[in-house]
Amino acid sequence: MKPNEFIAKIGEFARQDMQKSGILASLTIAQAIVESGWGKYDCGGNNLFGIKGEYNGNFVECPTKEYYNGQYANTMGYFRKYPSWAESLQDHSDFIKSVKLGDGSLRYKAVIGETNYKKACQAIKDAGYATSPTYAQTLINIIEQYNLYEFDKPQ
Repeated sequence: MKPNEFIAKIGEFARQDMQKSGILASLTIAQAIVESGWGKYDCGGNNLFGIKGEYNGNFVECPTKEYYNGQYANTMGYFRKYPSWAESLQDHSDFIKSVKLGDGSLRYKAVIGETNYKKACQAIKDAGYATSPTYAQTLINIIEQYNLYEFDKPQ
């Protein structure tokens, strides 16, 4: 699937979801691009965001790379398995809006309602969504390269 086709396929859903969730559509789309390699790598589970665990009892085991102690390591992980990309997108927002820290506060609180995509990208990285030290900048570069910030504008 070509980049413009992938963006068109999930872009409008991400924009609609933004209205309900308060999570920028540009961030959602950029994460889907990075985490799934433009929809190519979902490990057979329609998991666009690399969310670990299970979804309604369903999961797949897949190889993954994690960044620890200054280097990447190959490992296996259990990732949520979805019936469709639409459900993956919806669960991504639910995940961001519900994960709590030990003190009961929301882990991704700084992402929800943020209107500046650069700040949202840094906030999701700072909250520990991904282990890559360049995660925020990678998301920002994709948003800017493909003008994904256009999806953040109300229709």
